Amino acid sequence: MGSSVQHIESFDYDDKMLSRELALAKFKKFAKENFQNFVRYDFSNIDFLKWIFRHYSFNLPSEIDEYFINISAVPYLWASKVPFIQSLEDTMFPKQSGNIYSSYPDIKKFYLQWLTQKDKKEKEYYALYTINLIEHSHDENNLLQNIFYAIILTYDSKIYSPDKAILLFDESKKLLDEMNLDQDIKNQIMYLLFLFSGFVYLKTGDTEQANQMFNNASKFKRNGISALLYETITLKRMQQNGMALDIISRIIDFDKKRMMYAFKINSLNLFSYFLQTAFIYNVFAENEFADMLFDMKPFFISDKKEFDVLCGKLIDSLENLSTYEEVLTFDADIKREIEFIKKFIEHYRLSVNGLILFTKSMLLQKFNDLIDLVLEKTNEKFDKLIENNLFLYKKQIDKGLRSKQLLKEAAEKRKAEIKSHMDFEIKSIEEAHKNKVAQIEAVVEHLSDDSKFDPSKAFSSSMLINIIISLVVFIIGGFADGFMGSDSVGNDTFFSTMLGGIKWGGIIFLLGTIVAFFSSVSAIRERAKKKQKLIREISVRKKIKEKTIKEIKRDYSEKIEAFEDQLRRKEKSLDRDIESLEKDREMKANQLREENFKVVEKYKDKLIKIKLA
Repeated sequence: MGSSVQHIESFDYDDKMLSRELALAKFKKFAKENFQNFVRYDFSNIDFLKWIFRHYSFNLPSEIDEYFINISAVPYLWASKVPFIQSLEDTMFPKQSGNIYSSYPDIKKFYLQWLTQKDKKEKEYYALYTINLIEHSHDENNLLQNIFYAIILTYDSKIYSPDKAILLFDESKKLLDEMNLDQDIKNQIMYLLFLFSGFVYLKTGDTEQANQMFNNASKFKRNGISALLYETITLKRMQQNGMALDIISRIIDFDKKRMMYAFKINSLNLFSYFLQTAFIYNVFAENEFADMLFDMKPFFISDKKEFDVLCGKLIDSLENLSTYEEVLTFDADIKREIEFIKKFIEHYRLSVNGLILFTKSMLLQKFNDLIDLVLEKTNEKFDKLIENNLFLYKKQIDKGLRSKQLLKEAAEKRKAEIKSHMDFEIKSIEEAHKNKVAQIEAVVEHLSDDSKFDPSKAFSSSMLINIIISLVVFIIGGFADGFMGSDSVGNDTFFSTMLGGIKWGGIIFLLGTIVAFFSSVSAIRERAKKKQKLIREISVRKKIKEKTIKEIKRDYSEKIEAFEDQLRRKEKSLDRDIESLEKDREMKANQLREENFKVVEKYKDKLIKIKLA
């Protein structure tokens, strides 16, 4: 009984093995039939370096610049001198000078020695020597050394240590996060660190952790197809075939996007490169996807005969299109488009590569876009002819517009000159008025200094004259009374003389004092009258100034109004001329458009018929 059970189990095992082998055979046969020999089952380090160098020489846009990083190729990536690694090295380790020294060049030198050695003992020596240099390095920026260290621990069988490699990659992520680098370079390196970490987990058989690393890597590079492809492998191993199939669909879309880019720039060389390095080939290089062939087949189902028929139609349509070359416009852009389509059909019409069939819709769209471009260029050509025929009208209209502009500029200049002259006159009047008022105000301020208007001086002068006159009257009056009133000279005579002098002198002195007082009062009144007169003069001058300025402004306004009226008449005359020219031009344009429209429509119908559905 036990022997019978053992026989059944052996039979089941053999049956499963046979089933897997048959599935694998079908899988490889499908790959061979659909992708020729482009599916590479064996990894070549030399091929990797050659192809990655060629890849980055194209300077592709960021959305399609991913080159597939095989799990076995990781150590060689750092020997490839790809742009982002070169930028990182240049940033972290610029050319040293003086006594400053970095150990990085020696570390990389021995790392490359380890990489290229075939002898196992020599390889182990260089591995250990590189690690020793790294451990004793004093470089502050040891991110790259950590990466070298982790790669050696992952890929050298003698010192294989995946746990330590993971620790080094984690430490490198922290270091990178703290570094002040260009964000694009930072994202690219972070993408690689997560990708490499996923490879370590994949080697150890920790599928879930590997899946998480590949998923994290994709967050740093939207089109990181290498991470997506290996994520697909982990999903397959976790038996999540539906999710794996979704990612395979994205990988195929990425290959299509690259081919469309080659079509866009009309590069047959770039298309050939994309065809040889399509990412989908790497899915078919993984035998564990063999049992998903049935699910993947619909992605590649396409009728080869339909593609061949399309190519035949395109050749006929291009020949038909060439018959219109003398009439329509075939510039350099159109000729490049035609040349690309012709050469593409010549090279790939008989190709059995299944990816070529993806280009059916691209070819069709490119040809129909070409027809639209011919129509567009032809319309541009006729528009240019019309424009050339209407050039004389345009020249005359532009001349009229320039004349209007010059007229406006001259008018503004003339108005500015008139205003400047007015401002000068007003300023001169105001300056003269200001000076004259200042003089009058100075006279007013110093009126009291004039002896004629100083009451004390007037009083003093009058009193001085009064005293002199009084003395004279005193003498004369005294002698007259003294000698005329007595018969003989004696004491009575002297007394009479003194008394008479005092009497007449006193009277005169009293009268003189009264006169002096009135002269003082008169001086005060005269000063007040003079001041009032001067103040009135200032007021009168101010009114005269304002009146004069008002008259000047009125004259200016009249001049400006007359000038603007003249300007308006000239502008209206120019506008009438321009309007007349524009009407003539429009009539001529309509006539030419009508003539050209008949020609364009004739060929437009023919070109539309050439378009393919």
